[in-house]
Amino acid sequence: MPVLLCILENQEGFALQNNTITATLVRCALTVGLIVVFFTIFKGFANLLNAFLVPMTIYMGLKDANKAQSFTLFSAVVIAGLLLFSVQTFFILLYFTMALLLKKLMQNSASAIMAGLAITLLAAAGMFVAIRLTDIVFLTRMHTFYMAMVKGTELYYGLMLLVEGLVIGFGLAFGAKAIERRMPSANY
Repeated sequence: MPVLLCILENQEGFALQNNTITATLVRCALTVGLIVVFFTIFKGFANLLNAFLVPMTIYMGLKDANKAQSFTLFSAVVIAGLLLFSVQTFFILLYFTMALLLKKLMQNSASAIMAGLAITLLAAAGMFVAIRLTDIVFLTRMHTFYMAMVKGTELYYGLMLLVEGLVIGFGLAFGAKAIERRMPSANY
């Protein structure tokens, strides 16, 4: 009888482990699928929408994930990004960092204002770095394009990135707060 109980307990543990693995794979597939759709639809100037949609999608994928699941999701997103949208690599890394910060802030019950400010700083600085690295590595001229938009004024360029960061940061913060109210926890 004790052997039978031990076997049943192991099967229950194995079934729970399989459910966790399945949930992780489904979460990764949905997240990668949505990101591919967003990067395919929003190109050019509309690509700025990805700065909100992609981190929010990744945040939803990370919401109840443990470290192993988070690493799996990170790997899936980065590999898909490298294969399908290599020029977006630095932005994908930025978006994942923004989603991780958002997750940490929501876990610590940060206010939407504080979360918005923190993500604003990360988004503005990260956009500048991602633009410059993309120009260097992939020989694009995004920085030149943006500087031409603001007539070569570095102050306006910085303000443009800050305003973009504010919109993204507060959009993500208030969006995550709304998600937390509607879906406090999903037990995978």
